[in-house]
Amino acid sequence: MAWAKFKCIKKACGRISMQKHDVWSAKCPGCNTNTLAPMGQIICQNSNQSGDTYGVGMALVVEPSSRLIFVTSPEDTGCLEKLELYRGLGVPKERLVALVVCSADYQQETEKKKRDDLERLALVRPLPVGNGRAQDGKRSYDPNQVCKWLVNARLFEKEGGPQKEQEQRALLKQWYETAGLPYINAKECANIVEVGASTRLVAKKIRNDKLPSVLRSIWTSINHSALHQDAAGRSKRLAHTLAATELKKKPNGVILLWVRSLNKKEREELGKLSAQDLEDLKQRKQRGHLVDELFWKLHGKKRNPHHLMTPQLFETVRFIAQKMNFSVIPIGDELFFDEYLAVSSKKEASAYQKGEESNLINFWNRHEWFGGPKRRIRQLFLLWQLFRRLSAQGIPLVQIGLRSGEMEKAAYLGVPTIYLEEGTSETGARMLPVTVGGSFPKARENELDDGITQWWQDASALSSNKNPVTLEKSLAEAREKKTKFPNNQYWQNRVTTLETELADAKQKHTQLHKDRIALQEKQLDAFLFSATDHSALHDALDGGYPFFFRLLTKNVIGLYGANEQSSLDKLKVWLDELYAQGKPKTSCPATILKGTLTELEIDLLYSTLQGIQVQFKDYKKKFLPSAYLV
Repeated sequence: MAWAKFKCIKKACGRISMQKHDVWSAKCPGCNTNTLAPMGQIICQNSNQSGDTYGVGMALVVEPSSRLIFVTSPEDTGCLEKLELYRGLGVPKERLVALVVCSADYQQETEKKKRDDLERLALVRPLPVGNGRAQDGKRSYDPNQVCKWLVNARLFEKEGGPQKEQEQRALLKQWYETAGLPYINAKECANIVEVGASTRLVAKKIRNDKLPSVLRSIWTSINHSALHQDAAGRSKRLAHTLAATELKKKPNGVILLWVRSLNKKEREELGKLSAQDLEDLKQRKQRGHLVDELFWKLHGKKRNPHHLMTPQLFETVRFIAQKMNFSVIPIGDELFFDEYLAVSSKKEASAYQKGEESNLINFWNRHEWFGGPKRRIRQLFLLWQLFRRLSAQGIPLVQIGLRSGEMEKAAYLGVPTIYLEEGTSETGARMLPVTVGGSFPKARENELDDGITQWWQDASALSSNKNPVTLEKSLAEAREKKTKFPNNQYWQNRVTTLETELADAKQKHTQLHKDRIALQEKQLDAFLFSATDHSALHDALDGGYPFFFRLLTKNVIGLYGANEQSSLDKLKVWLDELYAQGKPKTSCPATILKGTLTELEIDLLYSTLQGIQVQFKDYKKKFLPSAYLV
C-alpha cells in the first residue's frame, strides 16, 4: 500500500505527516486528535453530474493523491457505471467512497446485488438522513443536496439562520465523519471540492509535469485496464473495422461529429409546460429574445437548451468536411428535426440522422456489449483504439460538437477537439484551463470568466417577472383595470410602478445585449489567438491541450432547429455559394441561419481544421505516446 501526505485541519496545528493511502482520516501525531485529512483534492460527485464523469476520471488517473466521494442512494441506477469507469481506469478502491444517502436502514433499503457491486467498487459508507418529509415520502436530504453542502460547508452552516446554525453544524459534522473525514467547523474541515475542480486539477498537472507525461499516464492506464476488460477485444475489432472503412476513403482527416438531443426525461419535463408556455415554445424563433422568461423555463427543464445539435449545424460541419476531404462519423444521439417544435405540439420528433452501421449514432444501444454498468469504459476503449489506429497512419481524428461532457473522454485522450459554445455560456469557461485557453495569462482567463459570470447574474435578474415580455403583459392588464376602475388608486399606482419597471427592464436588456457583444469580441480574440498564433510545437503551453479549442458562436444554435428538408436544401445552396463566391447570392431563411454558424465562424472552423491537418504530424510526434501507436 502506497503512502500519502496528510495534514491536520486544526489551524493551530497544521502538522503534515505520512499515512497509508487507504486511510481517509487519522489521528494527528502533533495534537493527538482525529483531525488528519488527505492533502490531495477530494472531489465530490453525485449521479446528476453525469457529464463530468470523464473529467473526474482523468483527474483521478493523472493525480494519484486525489480522491472521490460519490454521493448516491439505494435507488440510484447511474452510480455503478460511473464507479466502473473509475475502477476500469485503474483507480484503486481505497480512493473511492460511496456515500449512500438512505432513510434509516441501508441493508433493508438497498438490494443485495447493488450492495455487493458497490462494495466491490468502492468503500461504502451508509448515511442515514431520516424521513423528515412524511407527507411526500421523500428523505430529509437527497444526494444532490448532500453533495452540495459537503462542498459548501459555510453556506450550509448558516442556511437555517442563527437559530439553527448549531444544529446545521452538528449535522454537517456527522456527514463528514460518515465519509471518513474530520470536521471542526466550516473553516477547519477537510477540503472537499466540486466536480468542476477536476479540470483545474488536470491543468495543474499539465503545468507541472507537461502534457506528454500526462498523456502517457492516461494511455498507460487505459492500456493496462484493457488487458483486464472482457470488452476490450470487441472494442478493438470495432475500431479496426471503422478505421479500415475510413482509410479506404483516403481522407485528410476524420471528424467525429457529436449529436446531442433531448433525452426521454427532458422531453417529459418539457411536455409539462403550461399551454401558454408551449405556445411560446412553438413561437420562440420569432420572439427575438436571447435570454427571456421562456429561456429560463427551458433551462429549468433541460439545462443549456442551446446545446441541442440542429440539422443545419450538422450539415454545415459536414459541408466543411467535404471541402477539406475529411470524412464524417456521426456519434451520440439520434438527430431530429426541430425537437422543441415537436414538444410544443406534443408530437414525436422526426429523425434526421439515425443509427447505421457506418456511424456511431446510439452506438452504446446498438451494440449489446456497450450496455450495462461497464458501457462508459467500453466507449472509452473504442475511441482510444480508433484514435490510435488512425494516428498511426498519420490521419487526424477530430471531434466537433456543441459542448457536452461526452466529448471530454476523447479530448483528454489527446483527440483534437473543437467544441462549440454559445458566446456567453455560464458554464463553458470551466473547460478553459485544459483547452488552448490554458496557455493564456491567468489574468486574461479570469477576466473572461468573471465577465461571463457577471453577465449571467445580470441576465438572471430578468429571468422571471422582471423581463420586458412579462412586464408588458402585466402593464397591459393593469391599464385595462385602470380603465375599468378609473377611481381606484391601487391600479393607478400599479400602472405607474409597472411603467417604471418596464423602462428599467428595457434599459437593462439593451445593456445586456451590448455586454454580450463585448464579451463575444473578447472571446473571439481568445479563440483567434489559440487557432492562429498557436503552434503544436509551442514550448510555452501552460496547462492546456494544444488541440483542444473552444469556438464561441454568435447564435443560440440549439433553439433554432430546422423543421423540414426544404430549408436544409436552401442552406446547402447558400453554403455552396458562400464557398464558391465568398458571398451567397441566394437567400436562406433567417431562422435556419440562426441555428448554425455565421460566415465568420465557418471560416474560423475551416482554418482551425486546416491548422490541425498541417500540424498533426508534429503534434503526434511531440505529444502522443509512440509506444501505443501500432
